[in-house]
Amino acid sequence: MHQCLIPVYFGGIKIKALLDTGSTISAINEKTFFKTKFANNRLLRSDIKQIVGAGGATYPVKGQIKLNFEINGVVLSQKFYIIPALRHSMILGTDFCKEKSVCLNWNTNKLSLIKNSVTINVIRVTPGFARVYRKSLIPPNTMMNVCVRLSHALPQRNYLLEPLKNLKYNFLTAKCLIRNRNNKCYLQILNPTNEVITLRSGLILATMNDVDTGNIFTLDNDKTVKSMNLEQTNSDQKDIQFDLSKADLTDQQKQKLNLFLNQNRNVFATNLKELGKTDVYKHKINTGNAPPVKSRPYRTSPAAKQEIQKQVEELLKYDIIEPSKSEYSSPIVLVKKKDNTWRLCIDFRSLNKQSILQQHPLPRLDDVFDAIGQSNAKIYSRLDLTMAYYQMPMDEHSKHKTAFITHDNLYQFKRMPYGLNNACQSFQSLMTQVLRGLTWKHCLVYVDDVIIWSEDFDSHLQHLDLIFQRLKQANLKLRPNKCDFAKSEILYLGHIISKEGIKVDTSKTKAVETFPIPNNQHDVRSFLGLCNYYRKFVKSYAKIASPLNRLLTKDTPFKWTTDCQNAFETLKEALTSTPVLNFPNFNKPFIVSCDASGSAIGYILSQIGDDEKEHVIGYGGRALTPTEKNYTVTEQEMLALVSAVAYFHVYLATNKFTIYTDHKALTWLQTIKHTNSRLIRWALKLQEYNFDVIHRLGSRNQHCDALSRRNYEKQTDQPKVLTEVTFIYPGETLEKISNSEKDIPIFSLEDISSLQKQCPYFGPIITFLENGILPDDKKRAQAIPYETGQYELLNDTLYHFFQPRTKTRTSKNQLIKQVAIPEPLRNDILLSFHDQKAGGSHLGVQRTYEAIKQRYFWPKMYQNVLRLCHQLSNLSNCEKRQYC
Repeated sequence: MHQCLIPVYFGGIKIKALLDTGSTISAINEKTFFKTKFANNRLLRSDIKQIVGAGGATYPVKGQIKLNFEINGVVLSQKFYIIPALRHSMILGTDFCKEKSVCLNWNTNKLSLIKNSVTINVIRVTPGFARVYRKSLIPPNTMMNVCVRLSHALPQRNYLLEPLKNLKYNFLTAKCLIRNRNNKCYLQILNPTNEVITLRSGLILATMNDVDTGNIFTLDNDKTVKSMNLEQTNSDQKDIQFDLSKADLTDQQKQKLNLFLNQNRNVFATNLKELGKTDVYKHKINTGNAPPVKSRPYRTSPAAKQEIQKQVEELLKYDIIEPSKSEYSSPIVLVKKKDNTWRLCIDFRSLNKQSILQQHPLPRLDDVFDAIGQSNAKIYSRLDLTMAYYQMPMDEHSKHKTAFITHDNLYQFKRMPYGLNNACQSFQSLMTQVLRGLTWKHCLVYVDDVIIWSEDFDSHLQHLDLIFQRLKQANLKLRPNKCDFAKSEILYLGHIISKEGIKVDTSKTKAVETFPIPNNQHDVRSFLGLCNYYRKFVKSYAKIASPLNRLLTKDTPFKWTTDCQNAFETLKEALTSTPVLNFPNFNKPFIVSCDASGSAIGYILSQIGDDEKEHVIGYGGRALTPTEKNYTVTEQEMLALVSAVAYFHVYLATNKFTIYTDHKALTWLQTIKHTNSRLIRWALKLQEYNFDVIHRLGSRNQHCDALSRRNYEKQTDQPKVLTEVTFIYPGETLEKISNSEKDIPIFSLEDISSLQKQCPYFGPIITFLENGILPDDKKRAQAIPYETGQYELLNDTLYHFFQPRTKTRTSKNQLIKQVAIPEPLRNDILLSFHDQKAGGSHLGVQRTYEAIKQRYFWPKMYQNVLRLCHQLSNLSNCEKRQYC
């Protein structure tokens, strides 16, 4: 803590003014003021009643006055407060620094102001030191008080002792406030090592600095100036136990690294209270000329309202959100996490539809690997930011677009919320700006993931220090439990980087490499479905696969031979190496293909290469848990989709991609509003990604079908990516039905209501119910008055009442209420219900029809079901014959 003194000519006398960036105001000692020629000037009444010094004592302010003074021959004007107890003759605070554009160069000890028009030499007061009084031994893993002597014979008052930042010694020294008595005091020293540390006599442990109890810091609403209690701030921070067990270092190096990390404790945050807020970059939402998005709040239970209110108050407390009067509003939902706590989620899907996509170019992966390889790197660290998005402020002109509505109020985000589809791109831009000049030399950044590499341990500490200083300057904080330090290899963008070179993460090819040996024709057909998709990359594919194709010949007994095994291994190797496998290009869109069976899910990430062919980036898949096996087909298919996106997140976070699925109901994924809790929870999980969902026939999705039908190790627990949340309070749902063999189509009542009015069949019925107007068509005009007894408009949605056949008379309360389905939605419902699996096969005509009519109605529904089942049955037979 160096004091910076500036020679000043003031009112006929020469004094030294303290440049104090910790003070919000400029002040003059009362005695100094009355020694000058300004002594007879009348003081104005002060707008500040009193000040609170660093020691906590309060001091009165006599008055305020605007005076001229000289610095290096230049006359300046400044408002000063006259304070009797001020220890320095004059303090120049941040008000002076801002107004005069002060810039201090620590290397040259020169200060410039008024846009460099005035340059002066600054007097830096050399601090005193605290040295070990006599030789001391500190046992391993022990904290003890060590006697130190101060440098000079100093007055008996308070001093701040600050430990030297010296990595040479493997111990920690506490910062403390002491009162000088006989030039001796005690310092707390911690030995975190397993060896005895010897402190020789005269060893410097800390610098010694005056504590100016009259220093002025910030103002409160009562016009009282208060100081920030630095010791209290530090004591509020929890100690962090850094896990260095996986660091490839010697014990001595681990101790040194641990010491370094603890000395940089303020670059880490473990909770919202410690979270940083940068001013380097602000997130903007560009919606063009689109009208504001305005949604009603979802219906919630009383318990949910209490939890929402609790979390809103916490976000208000830590300056994440603020009350709003915006014309925008997005609904809010509660999501239950694995630890039974709740997470507040905002449904930004409507806003995301209007947002214009940002582009931020990312480096080619081969360029990344070249840069790391040329540096001869042997040691790596990876940094992860705490609640990264909450550390970036929202642009003032975009905040109102993030408004969300609760049961009693409207709020908007002051910091970037989760769920916005351009959030990743904005944070990538921020980190690129923060680390500019260091990237490619010592580090690379991907959103909130920073990788650092070095040739040896000492240079690695220097590089870490450079990164930490940049993060401190930007006021960004790291998440300690997610950071990896000083490892010999590290996972980055799906590849393992080490001193031996670059290799593909085996987890991305494990689904194919561990493909089990087929036990029957069905298994062989499934495996060949995967191989056939990429056969164009495999030289002499037909010849290699011929032993396996012979097993599919009709009436041929299944016998697995050595030739079959060789073909099987050769094809697996081809699928997990170039040219089938390729490096990802982050400047091109990706393709996600996924599928689900009753026992497993499978997914593939691919990309169109420079040769205009689809190359694989990675494979994935797993068995379903016992709980997941009870999901409906739509839920299992969406589980495959969400798992694929989570598995390949590192590639998809900032890139546009297309999802291909053979389950057509998933094409409604980005518009669902009122459906079951699991589907809407997964839909919200995907809202910040930028993607399209495209349906393709199952016959063109056989590569994923193979991965979803192979045997995997049994899953006993829910996979981590999907156990994070388990329940949601949704809004009004479609009519509840039994869960057995009944899927839930994923479109909303709003979608249905809009299409009902446009439907040639149901539109005239709605018009008649609302206005009594009949259509021009005579046949329909005669029929509608008789039919309307079976219909009712509820909340702007048309329902049909169906009376099941029973021996007893049925009251209206016992009628089955069916949603009237307009023509554009009928095929989706047919496919959704037909795809339900019972014992591994699709439902038949009657069971499909019975399931649908429990919820939906449209004319000639049975004929539609019959035609669909026959079409799909014929298609299935054709697909089987193509392998024969």
